[in-house]
Amino acid sequence: MGNTSIKEPEQMGEVSQELGPQDFSDVEKTFQVVEKENEENTVPSEEISDTDESVDNLKTKSKKKEKKQDDFKTESKTDEELSEAHLEKQIPRKKKAMKTKIKHLMIELHGKNEILSRGRKILDRLTDERERHLERIEEKEQVIEGKEFVIQSFHEKTLAFMQRIDEKESELREKERLLNETNDRVELLQKQQAEQEEIVKEMQSAMENLNKQTKNGHHSSGAFNSDLDVRVELESLKRENERFKLQLQEKLSTLNEREREINSLKREKETIQEEKRYCDKISLERKFSVDRLNREKERGLAYLDQLEIRLKEKDQALQQARDESIELRDQLKRKDNLLLEKDRTLETLENSRKGTSDRLERLEKQWQDERRTHRNAYDELRAEKRACEERLQRVQADVETYQRRNRVLEREIERARKTTDIFRGDQPWMITGEEVKLSEKVLGTGAWGRVLEGNFRGTKVAVKEIHEIIQSAHNRLLFDREITFATLVRHPCILQFLAVADYRTSKPLLVAELMDMSLSQLVKDEKTLGNRYIRILALDVAYGLNYLHCFRPNPILHRDVNSGNVMVWRQGDKWRGKLCDFGSAEFMGSRMSENPGNPFYSAPEANSSRQCPKIDVYSFGVLLCELCINQTPNPAERERQIVLMCNKDLRELAEQCIAPDPLTRCTMTDVINVLEPMTT
Repeated sequence: MGNTSIKEPEQMGEVSQELGPQDFSDVEKTFQVVEKENEENTVPSEEISDTDESVDNLKTKSKKKEKKQDDFKTESKTDEELSEAHLEKQIPRKKKAMKTKIKHLMIELHGKNEILSRGRKILDRLTDERERHLERIEEKEQVIEGKEFVIQSFHEKTLAFMQRIDEKESELREKERLLNETNDRVELLQKQQAEQEEIVKEMQSAMENLNKQTKNGHHSSGAFNSDLDVRVELESLKRENERFKLQLQEKLSTLNEREREINSLKREKETIQEEKRYCDKISLERKFSVDRLNREKERGLAYLDQLEIRLKEKDQALQQARDESIELRDQLKRKDNLLLEKDRTLETLENSRKGTSDRLERLEKQWQDERRTHRNAYDELRAEKRACEERLQRVQADVETYQRRNRVLEREIERARKTTDIFRGDQPWMITGEEVKLSEKVLGTGAWGRVLEGNFRGTKVAVKEIHEIIQSAHNRLLFDREITFATLVRHPCILQFLAVADYRTSKPLLVAELMDMSLSQLVKDEKTLGNRYIRILALDVAYGLNYLHCFRPNPILHRDVNSGNVMVWRQGDKWRGKLCDFGSAEFMGSRMSENPGNPFYSAPEANSSRQCPKIDVYSFGVLLCELCINQTPNPAERERQIVLMCNKDLRELAEQCIAPDPLTRCTMTDVINVLEPMTT
C-alpha cells in the first residue's frame, strides 16, 4: 500500500507554509459579492435613456469641463477606497496564514524535541546499565582472583601435605624395616633360648641323676669331679640363659615401642590422608566455582558486547535525530526570516495605506471645496436645468463608478489568483486525472457523492468524488478540510491518503488505499461478531482516535465516529479496522461548529461550541455497543442497548465511555489499557 507520492513529515511542514484552501473560497466569495453588487447597483437602461434625452440639449462647454473634473475626483476616490479595502482584507488573512505556518512548525519542533528527549533517556539508561554490568564484571573478576588465590594457597598446602606424607611414608618404611630386623633377631634369640632351655633341661636331668646316685652312694670321686664340672657348666648356662632372657625382654620392649611408633605413624598417615581428601574436595569445589564464575564472566562480556552494539545503534539514532532537529531549526530560522520579511512588507503596505488615506482625506477636502464653489455656480442656473444635470451626473457617475469598480475587482481577483498559485504551488499529492483509471464498480454512495474502485499507478485504490449537483463553496470547503487533515495524519489505524486528482478543477478526486468494506457492512453481513473480532476492531479504532487526540498543541477531534467511517480489511483469520472521513474533523479550540457528525452516535455536548476529545470517546462507546449487540444505535434506548451487551468487561468499558459528564468519561489511553490485555 506504499506510495512514493505520499509526503514525508518535512513535506507536511512545507504544505502548512502555503495558503490553505480558504484562499480559493475567499476568491469565489469575492466573485459572488461583485456579481451581487453589480446586480443591485446597475441603473436600468430605460431610465438612463430618458435622462439623456431630457438633458441632451442643455449641455454646455463649462458643464463638460466640470464633469471631467468630477469624474477625475470620483475615480481617484474610488481607487483609493478599493485599494484600502483590499489591503484591510489581505492583512488579516496573511497574518492568519503565517500563524498557521508557525503553529505547524512548532508542532514539528515539539515532536522532534520529544524524540530527542526519549533518545537521551534511552541512551542514559543504556549507559547506566552498561556501567552496572561493568561493575558486576569487575566484582566477579575480583571474586575470581580471590578464589584463585585461595586455590593457589590450598594447592601449596596440598603439596606440603604430600611432602609430609612422603616423609612419613619413608619414615614408616624405615621403621618397618627396623621392626622386621628386630623380629628376626628376636626369633633368633628365641631359638637360642629354646636351645639353651633344652640344654638346661638336659643338664638338670643329668644333675637329678647324679643326685640320685649320690644318695645311693654309687659314685666315685672321679664322678664327683665330673658332677662338679657339670654343675658349673649348668650354672654358667643358667646365667647365660638369664642374660638371654634379659636381652629378649629388652628386644620385646624395643619391639613394642617400635609397634607403638608404627601405629602412631599409621594414625598420622590416615589423618594426613583425610586432610588430603578434604583439600582435594575443597580444591574441586573451588575449581567448579571458578569455572562457573568464568562462564558467568563470559556471559556478562557477551551481554556487554550486545549492550555496546545497542548503544552504538542508539547513538546513531540519536545523532540522526539531532541532525534532523538541527535541520528543522534551520528551516524554522529560514521561516522566521521569511516571516520577518513579510512583516516588513506588511508594515510597508500599512504605511502606504496610511499615506493613501491621508492623501484621500486631502483630496476629499479639496473636492468638497470645489464642490461648494460649483454649487454656488449651479445656483445661478435655472432650477429645472440644475435638477436634470444633477440627475444625469449622478446616474453617469454611478454607472462609471461601478464599471471602474468591476474592472478594479477583476484585476485584484486575477492578481489574488496568481498570488495564490505562487504561494501554493503544485504538491506531490496533486496529480492529474489521467493517472487515475476509474472502473464501473461502486464501493459506496452518500449524500456528498460516491466512492469508486480505481487504478492508480498499478495499484487498486478507492476514489472519492463529489456530486456535481451539490458542488458549492461550502462543500468544496469540507472537501478541502478532509484533504488537509488527510495529508496531516499518518497512522497504521487511519486510512492512508494517497493523492488528489484535478485538485484545481470543479471535479476533484480523492485517492486513498482500497479496503475490503466498511465496518457497518461487515456488521450487516456477519450478523454476529465474535468477542475476538470485536476486541481487535475496537482496539484499532482506539489506536487511531488516541493518535488524533495526542496532537499538540491542539488535539484533532474527529467528531464523526461511526461504523460507516471505519473501513475494515482481512489479515489472516481476523478483521482489522482503519478510521476514515475527516470532513467533520477540527482542531480543538475555544469555539467550534455545533452538531457535527451522525446524531445517532453524537455526545450530549455536540450541540454546543465547547467540545473536547471526550466527544469522540462517547461515539466510540456507542460504536462498541453496536458491535456487541449488532443493532443500530438509538439515543432513546441507549441504556437498554448497553444492558444487552453480554461481555461484562466490554459493557463496563462502554458505560465509562458514554457517561453524560465529559469529565467523568475515560480517555482513549484508558480504553487502550483495558482492551490490550483482552487481545493478547
